Amino acid sequence: MSQTFSIACTQCKKHLWIAQASYMDKFDGHLYGTKEYSKALFHFLMEHKGHPLIFDENCESDIIEFEEIEIEE
Repeated sequence: MSQTFSIACTQCKKHLWIAQASYMDKFDGHLYGTKEYSKALFHFLMEHKGHPLIFDENCESDIIEFEEIEIEE
Protein backbone atom coordinates (compact mmCIF):
# COMPACT_ATOMS: atom_id res chain seq x y z
CA MET A 1 0.00 0.00 0.00
CA SER A 2 1.20 3.53 -0.65
CA GLN A 3 0.54 7.14 0.20
CA THR A 4 0.27 9.96 -2.29
CA PHE A 5 1.58 13.46 -1.73
CA SER A 6 0.76 16.80 -3.33
CA ILE A 7 2.02 20.32 -3.44
CA ALA A 8 -0.92 22.59 -2.67
CA CYS A 9 -1.85 26.24 -2.57
CA THR A 10 -3.82 26.97 0.58
CA GLN A 11 -4.93 30.32 -0.83
CA CYS A 12 -6.43 28.96 -4.07
CA LYS A 13 -7.39 25.53 -2.67
CA LYS A 14 -5.71 23.62 -5.52
CA HIS A 15 -3.22 20.77 -5.41
CA LEU A 16 -0.96 18.86 -7.74
CA TRP A 17 -0.22 15.21 -6.99
CA ILE A 18 3.55 14.88 -7.36
CA ALA A 19 4.86 12.03 -5.18
CA GLN A 20 4.17 8.57 -3.87
CA ALA A 21 5.73 6.65 -1.00
CA SER A 22 5.48 3.31 0.72
CA TYR A 23 2.81 3.41 3.41
CA MET A 24 5.28 2.04 5.94
CA ASP A 25 8.24 4.25 4.99
CA LYS A 26 7.62 7.80 3.76
CA PHE A 27 11.30 8.04 2.83
CA ASP A 28 11.04 5.16 0.34
CA GLY A 29 9.22 6.70 -2.59
CA HIS A 30 9.56 8.90 -5.61
CA LEU A 31 8.60 12.20 -7.17
CA TYR A 32 6.84 11.99 -10.50
CA GLY A 33 9.36 12.98 -13.13
CA THR A 34 7.66 12.70 -16.49
CA LYS A 35 7.88 15.60 -18.88
CA GLU A 36 4.16 16.30 -18.34
CA TYR A 37 4.56 16.40 -14.55
CA SER A 38 7.62 18.64 -14.78
CA LYS A 39 5.70 21.09 -16.96
CA ALA A 40 2.66 20.95 -14.66
CA LEU A 41 4.82 21.54 -11.58
CA PHE A 42 6.52 24.54 -13.20
CA HIS A 43 3.14 25.96 -14.25
CA PHE A 44 1.73 25.38 -10.75
CA LEU A 45 4.68 27.14 -9.09
CA MET A 46 4.51 30.12 -11.45
CA GLU A 47 0.72 30.44 -11.09
CA HIS A 48 0.95 30.36 -7.29
CA LYS A 49 4.12 32.42 -6.87
CA GLY A 50 3.91 34.32 -3.58
CA HIS A 51 1.02 32.19 -2.31
CA PRO A 52 1.22 29.96 0.80
CA LEU A 53 2.22 26.50 -0.45
CA ILE A 54 2.37 23.21 1.44
CA PHE A 55 3.58 19.70 0.64
CA ASP A 56 1.51 17.10 2.45
CA GLU A 57 -0.09 13.67 2.35
CA ASN A 58 -3.28 13.74 0.26
CA CYS A 59 -5.74 11.74 2.35
CA GLU A 60 -4.74 12.78 5.86
CA SER A 61 -4.73 16.55 5.46
CA ASP A 62 -6.91 19.40 4.23
CA ILE A 63 -5.53 18.83 0.72
CA ILE A 64 -8.20 16.17 0.17
CA GLU A 65 -10.79 18.98 0.00
CA PHE A 66 -8.81 21.01 -2.57
CA GLU A 67 -9.34 20.91 -6.34
CA GLU A 68 -6.92 18.46 -7.95
CA ILE A 69 -5.10 19.63 -11.05
CA GLU A 70 -5.35 16.84 -13.63
CA ILE A 71 -2.29 15.93 -15.72
CA GLU A 72 -2.83 14.65 -19.23
CA GLU A 73 -0.13 12.20 -20.22
